Amino acid sequence: SQMPAYGFSGSPVVDGDLLLVNAGRCGIALNKQTGKTVWASEPELGGYATPVVRDMAGRRVAVIFGQKALYAVDVRNGERQWAYPWDTGFDSNAADPIVAGQSVFVSSCYAQGNVNGDKGCALLDVSTGEPKPVWTNLNMRSHFSSAVVLAGHAYGFDGRAGNSKTALKCIALENGEERWSHVLGFGSLLAA
Repeated sequence: SQMPAYGFSGSPVVDGDLLLVNAGRCGIALNKQTGKTVWASEPELGGYATPVVRDMAGRRVAVIFGQKALYAVDVRNGERQWAYPWDTGFDSNAADPIVAGQSVFVSSCYAQGNVNGDKGCALLDVSTGEPKPVWTNLNMRSHFSSAVVLAGHAYGFDGRAGNSKTALKCIALENGEERWSHVLGFGSLLAA
């Protein structure tokens, strides 16, 4: 697999006997004991986010933010379950997708073809097996720090690293509306 411009940035994820990595178009799975390839997607540049493994529609899937789309693949064999186009400037899908029940929240900073523009965020309904946008807006533009979801809200940093106007924001998952915002500069979050 080719190395993306900013290197392999997502963390590897262990699921059962597999080690999953965001490489190739939509992931590679290795046997965690031997390192042998179990399955591999097409040899393209991958994204920068960490795969997120969940049970969806009766299957164990890895939700992988590739270079130009969000994918769900069956962890056992790499079979693609669905894809949702998400094209960004610098192919910088870096913030981890967030699976919340039957929805997936994604956020990116740069708009395709306009590195000074903003891509924004979306909530996708994946309950039918095909992703459908519930809403999209510019209320959260994650550069590379992932948002966290708690009690129906996404909390994250809206804006680019190095920008003093970057804000910590809270948006409602149901409709994408901003609940509050505090200019803090860039940072990252985790929920405990």
